[in-house]
Amino acid sequence: MSTITISYDLSETGRKASLLSGGDGAQTQTITVTTESPDFARAVQAATFGHNGKPSVSGRNLAYFDAIPTAGEILDRIDAAKAASAARELAKAEAKRAATQKVLDERLTTSKGTYGVEGRLLRPAWPYHCDDAVTESPEAVAWVAELTAANEIIRAEYAAEQARKEAETEAKKIAAAERETARRAALGMADDEIDLSIEDGALVEVPSGMWSAHKRGRNWMAVIAVNPSSPGGLDRDFAAKAKGESYYILPDLSPGDAIEFGADYYSGSGRKDGNRWYGYVVRVIPETTDEYGSLILKVIAGGKTAVKEGAKFAASLVTA
Repeated sequence: MSTITISYDLSETGRKASLLSGGDGAQTQTITVTTESPDFARAVQAATFGHNGKPSVSGRNLAYFDAIPTAGEILDRIDAAKAASAARELAKAEAKRAATQKVLDERLTTSKGTYGVEGRLLRPAWPYHCDDAVTESPEAVAWVAELTAANEIIRAEYAAEQARKEAETEAKKIAAAERETARRAALGMADDEIDLSIEDGALVEVPSGMWSAHKRGRNWMAVIAVNPSSPGGLDRDFAAKAKGESYYILPDLSPGDAIEFGADYYSGSGRKDGNRWYGYVVRVIPETTDEYGSLILKVIAGGKTAVKEGAKFAASLVTA
């Protein structure tokens, strides 16, 4: 005789009823259905086969029974649960289809939050879970083809726009370089010279990289002279620091004076990252009421060399 075991769970009330009726009061209980039972055919339809090859039906986790149920009552619960699950799946499928169809009907597109040309391209705003029957329909395929053609035009327009912008940027760079060349020529500057703007008697510029804004930074400008007994072999006459947007109060400088700019940064552990710039004064252009002045400096590699080359430059002015 064939049999099928049906398992189910009892609630606390059902477990008490089991004890009162001579049962073991366990939460999980089983019922054995034989071929003679009118519920056998239904049990076969609901059964699964385990590793032992024997059919069984699990009615657990459907609900807790307050009384010992019959096989038919458990199977009714199983059928109701399956029907409810099927209804939920059908509702989800219908909602998915409706959401996907809405995108197609209304021709909704999205950029998906991207930038550049990708942010301009037209893409169907299909829902995350979309209905393949809709997206693969002839109407949808034709729409996607239209968007693809439109995107090719967008890409071409974007490329042309970028080319225009690049050309404009390059033209601005060339114009700026020409203005800078003309400005330097007007000042009589050589290629290895720099000029720093002067406003209200203070430098409002320093050589590139010669300022550490960090609270552990140390910055200075100094007129230097060779002295083997001083740190680094140089004497330093430090310029006073300025306030606001200026860097240093401009000291009284003469052509040939050797200059050092320093910008040191100290890490939390005390490690120093030091930066130095050396050169000598070529000339000082006084500021006027409507124009900045300029400190023109010749770039020299090394402090001692700057002092020696500066002295030579000053001597050449005397003999000229």
